[in-house]
Amino acid sequence: MTYLLLDDELDEQDKQGPAAEGFTTTFIFSVANLEAPVNTGYYQSSAKSIDHNLYVSLPPFQRLHCSILTK
Repeated sequence: MTYLLLDDELDEQDKQGPAAEGFTTTFIFSVANLEAPVNTGYYQSSAKSIDHNLYVSLPPFQRLHCSILTK
């Protein structure tokens, strides 16, 4: 199956949807059928930050504004 990961830079700032509490949220869509993509859910980080670019690797890495990432 093929997925699209989508970040909305303003949802944490504007306190909208699942990101209303300020936790970085990535939306997950199945794009196996490009004519009918399906929102399959979202991943929510334990970090309160505004998300930005999402870089996919194993495991996924996300660049966060106003946050310091540590391993």
